Parts: sequence; C-alpha cells; structure tokens
Amino acid sequence: MVRWSSSTARQRVLHTWAALVYWTGKVAGVLVLAETAAADRQQFTATATSAVRWRLAATRAWNAVCLAAVAHRIVVETWPVTVQAVTLLPQASCYDTVCGGVWCVYACVYYAVAWLDRTSEICALVAAVTWRRRSTAECLNSAAAGHLDDDDGAGKPSSAVIGVPWHAYLIVAFPVAQFAMAANVISPGHHGPWRTAATAVAAVASCAPVAAHGTAAALLVVASSSMRSVNRSITRLLPVGRMRRVRSSAADDGRLNAAAAADDDENCRQRDVIARLARRHWRITGLVTGGVCGAYGVDLMAAVLLAAVRVTYVAISVFHRLTDDSDARTNMSLAVVVQLIAWFGQFTYLAYTCDELAAQSSEMFDNLNTLLLDIFKESRLSGEPYISKMQEIEAVQEFMRQVVARKVIVHACGGLITLNLSLITTVQ
Repeated sequence: MVRWSSSTARQRVLHTWAALVYWTGKVAGVLVLAETAAADRQQFTATATSAVRWRLAATRAWNAVCLAAVAHRIVVETWPVTVQAVTLLPQASCYDTVCGGVWCVYACVYYAVAWLDRTSEICALVAAVTWRRRSTAECLNSAAAGHLDDDDGAGKPSSAVIGVPWHAYLIVAFPVAQFAMAANVISPGHHGPWRTAATAVAAVASCAPVAAHGTAAALLVVASSSMRSVNRSITRLLPVGRMRRVRSSAADDGRLNAAAAADDDENCRQRDVIARLARRHWRITGLVTGGVCGAYGVDLMAAVLLAAVRVTYVAISVFHRLTDDSDARTNMSLAVVVQLIAWFGQFTYLAYTCDELAAQSSEMFDNLNTLLLDIFKESRLSGEPYISKMQEIEAVQEFMRQVVARKVIVHACGGLITLNLSLITTVQ
C-alpha cells in the first residue's frame, strides 16, 4: 500500500505488511486499483490514465472472472441443493429419517448461510468496481499521505508510527486460511479442467468479503497507529515555564531577558506544534469516518448480518450434534470450522480495532486536558499572567473542542450500526 523512501527495519516491516494486505485484496478481486510512482511513495488511482490503463484493465478483468465464478457456483451448487431441500423438507415430518428433530431448522439455516455467503461475495466484488472504487483509492492515498506527513514537532519524521502491532498480520492470515480451506473442494480428478478452474476461482472469490473487511481493518490500524503517535506527541509537550531559568540566572538581568525571549519563542513553537497535531487529528478522523465508513459501510453491514446468521448456524449445529447420536450428518468438517474461525476472527478483530480507535480518542482528550492544567499550574508557579500564554491555551482548547466534535466512531450504513466489541456480545 505504501512505499517508503527510508530503508529502516521498521519501515520495511510496515511496507511488507501493507503490501501483503494490498495484494491479498487484489487477488480476491476487491481492490480494482492501479499504482503509479509519485516521488518517494506510490499513488493509487481508480481512473484509466495512459500510464496505468493496462494494469487497471487487468484488475477489472480479474474482478469480472471472480464474479463469473461465483455465479457459476450458484448455478451448479447452491441453487440445485436448495431446490432439492425445498422439495424434500415439506414432505418430511419432524420425526422423519430425512428431516429428524432439529434437522429441518438446521437445514434452513444452512442454506441461508450459503446464500448469504454468495450474496456477500457478489456485493464485495460489485462494490469494488462501483461505489467503492474511487473512495478506496482516496482512503489508501490518505493513509499514505498521513504517514508521510507525520512529525514529532521538531521537523523530523516520527518513527513511532512506523511499527505495526504483531496482531495486524492477522488481517492477512484470515483470508489466506479461508482460501486454504476452500481450496480443499478442488478435485481435478473428478471434474474436467473447466469445472476445476471455475471451482478454484470460486474458492478465491469466497475470500472477497474477508479481504474487503481486511482492507477496512488495515486502514483502521493505520489510523489507530497515527492516533497513538499523536497521543505520544501530546504527552511530550511540556508547559514552558520560567521558574527554573529565573532561579538559575537571577543575578544576571541580561540572561533573564534572554531566557524570557527564549520562552516566548518556545511558546510560539509549541502553539505551532499543537496546531500541527490538530491538523493530523483532523485527517485521521476524516480517514475513519468519511473514508472507511463511507467506502465499506455496506460491507460492514453485511458482516453484521452474516455474523448473526452464522451464530445461529453454529448453535443449531452443535445442539443437533449433541442430541442426535444416530446420524452424523451435521458433523462440521475441518474446512468449515477453519472458515468459521477465520470469518469470526476477522469480524472480532475489526470490532477490536474500532474499540482501540475510540480508546485512543478518549485518551487524547485526557492528555489535552492534562496539558491545559499543566499550563495553568506552570503559570501560577512562575508568577506569569495567563495572558502571556493565551495563544497556547487557546490552541489547546480549540484542539479539545475538535476532539469532542470529531469523535472516532466506526459505523455502518450512515450510523445505523456502530462497530465495537459490545456488538459481538449483542450478536451472540
């Protein structure tokens, strides 16, 4: 996603992680973008300019192939099985050998999951070439620019934001695990080459929803990392006081005046740093609320609906397995279990990242409030009037109002559902 000019180890780690996330989305067909070199980083575009026309055409063609494979899977697998179930279930009683006990309910939920899976795959792939096409490119470019503009207030890039947490690699592991298990259905010996190829592409396309959620989670991880960097920069801002300088140079009026002038310069510098941090916070919140929520709102809404249906599917499957010893038809294979773990893991990680962002936003307000109190305390101890620090105080207060007004809340479909860890409990 981002190509960095520096060759430090932590930057290489971020580049590797970002490239893995980006190419996972490209392989799954949910990132219909092209890359162009721009200075010391990559720019992402969704428009067919002369420089990227062929690469963009290739990504669109692969997206169309994935869509065709999903449609083929519906025709040859999901639809015939559903028709058979609809034909048999009404003819069976609750105690029939074909539809015994809770098997009727289980079968209905099973087919509901299958159809929701196909629907979510189609939505993820169609969104990649329609409403999410331009907004995804803008989000990636915004995330890249946000990191390149990071600094610690001294005109130097901050290395604190370069590292990514170890658990961020789960964003790549989830779709890879799902594809590995979905690939188990590929059996070249039982089908012709065309059917085998279609099944293989359908297995790749089955990762499209998880890859789309992973791209959203990766953008939120970038935002969380930047937010954490802003918090660290705020905690390093100490109020500028003159007490220690007065005590160390009380016998020299010239040195005292020089110290006062230095304090004035430091006050101006800190005011500029606070304003710069406020602009970074504005970009981060814009990336989250205007970028990720706008681009992936439909995908996140589908994820919540699928989570509710999958919880029902798992609960009924376990209940039927425990209460029916005569028939093992509800035994879930290893592939199904791994796919469920990958899907629920991705959904839980996405909710965790949203909670982490909200926590960083609350911590930012507390840090700003502490900084403001320290400024008042330092002024009182040094005997300075508050008016001498009014510009710095106003900058901190304006930043606090911005943090309150631009809360970092990840929502789906215009605020209909808010994503956080409490939503996991609600779904379950």
